[in-house]
Amino acid sequence: EIAGHFARFSQMLAALGIDGGSSLVETYDSSVLKRHHRFLQDSLVSRQDWVVWTDSDEFQVYPYRLDAIVPILDRNGVQLVNGYMIDRIAADGTLPPFNPQASIWETYPIACLLSEPLSGAQVRKVALARGDVRMDTGNHRPDGGNSYRISSQWVQIHHFKWHGGVIDTLEFRMRPEWQEKCAWWVESQRFHDYLRTNNWKFREQDILATRLPIGAAP
Repeated sequence: EIAGHFARFSQMLAALGIDGGSSLVETYDSSVLKRHHRFLQDSLVSRQDWVVWTDSDEFQVYPYRLDAIVPILDRNGVQLVNGYMIDRIAADGTLPPFNPQASIWETYPIACLLSEPLSGAQVRKVALARGDVRMDTGNHRPDGGNSYRISSQWVQIHHFKWHGGVIDTLEFRMRPEWQEKCAWWVESQRFHDYLRTNNWKFREQDILATRLPIGAAP
């Protein structure tokens, strides 16, 4: 199954003219992933390159094309651009399954800020950084803290996590072996408790309290 997913992913990249590059196939471990990222940077990325740091359930929205933004950042000596995670959920607050045949912007049209108030999750992440900037675990901040020159502008990071498979993910991250590896497992526990209490959906009042005036699609 994993091989099939990777083959389809490689085909998608090839259709866009992108080299599939390297892959890492194993049970998720944040420290292992961090070492893999370091290996890729050391072997494939130069100081002059720029890296888009994103997860598979995230969609970053920039005001202009990246090939127009990067020269501006270089001229101003900027080394990284932060993003802010925006939760995307279904209109009725339920957790519909991901449908690859439908637009994700239509399946999850509501933009809101639920992660931080409901679980205490860190919602700031590094979105774009120069090739010599190394990331801390989870890509929420660079190694070296605030020693880098950071853009004053923020990127929208639309977070398409709240689909039909998220309960299994949360329960996996509540297992004892995960708790031993990841101190932030408690965020999954908080979300799981909230959803279970509310019949596996987000309450309308919580959505309205954090909804953003952003259209269904960028």
